[in-house]
Amino acid sequence: MQKLLAIGTVGKKIAVSGSERSRKFEFWLNVNETRTDADGKAYTVTTPVHCTAFRPLSDEEFGKRLTPGCGAIVRGLAEPLLVARDGKQFGALSIRYADVHVVGRDVQAGMSVSAVGYVGMADTNTVNEMQVCNFSMAENLLDKQTGETRALWMRCALWRRPDKTKVFGYIAPGTLVAVDGAPFVRLYTDKTGETRVSLECRVENLDLLGGRKTGDGAADDPASAEVGGVSDPEPVGSEPAAGEQSDGGSVEEPVKKKRKAPRMQPPVGIGWNASTFDSGAAADDLPF
Repeated sequence: MQKLLAIGTVGKKIAVSGSERSRKFEFWLNVNETRTDADGKAYTVTTPVHCTAFRPLSDEEFGKRLTPGCGAIVRGLAEPLLVARDGKQFGALSIRYADVHVVGRDVQAGMSVSAVGYVGMADTNTVNEMQVCNFSMAENLLDKQTGETRALWMRCALWRRPDKTKVFGYIAPGTLVAVDGAPFVRLYTDKTGETRVSLECRVENLDLLGGRKTGDGAADDPASAEVGGVSDPEPVGSEPAAGEQSDGGSVEEPVKKKRKAPRMQPPVGIGWNASTFDSGAAADDLPF
């Protein structure tokens, strides 16, 4: 599951709607991160994250604590969101089914995304004497309200020095992987001319949780014996088209301790078509 953790300040507007059993809270979380440019000068980058949380009607205290300007830690399902405002479109990060903890007004802001899924496509390029493995990964999500299953796609970029690229050979279609890193979104135009948005990750840590099956049924990676290999997995929905290459990120050594592989099924559906990706995100009528 693509889990996004965001720490920041709640925006000016909080929309509250209710049903017979719960209240729905929608708000923007402003994540103000301090970064350093090439000259060593510090600057602030603000990333707005749209959050949706549900609380039981009996929890009246939550609504009193969630106020504009307060600090909050929010964790939940990460998805890209295409937002229309003032005649323009932009991409934003979204957290659905959010778990929200109000922590006061002074917080150390930041974001991270973690995900476990099957690799769809992968390719390697050399950029400024560094090598980067760009790959997509997906996991199926069952919508309990509609009963429909769709794939959650995320494109990833893993940067390495030329002498630290052995792991690239194991990142191939059908491999089960777990990643942690910095999330961002990217706008692109599909074949029909529609503007789309994709969720992407600059990978900081990667674990190989399962290998591929070869033609004779033997696994080419010992890790596959733990979870079972897969051959030509097909997700619900097609994977994102290759976008521009990510900016350079930090180079980490491969993680030596593997995470335990979860019990999960490979994505199923209409296949790995890179030209018709539909993220499932729409420009909802959201509060700003």
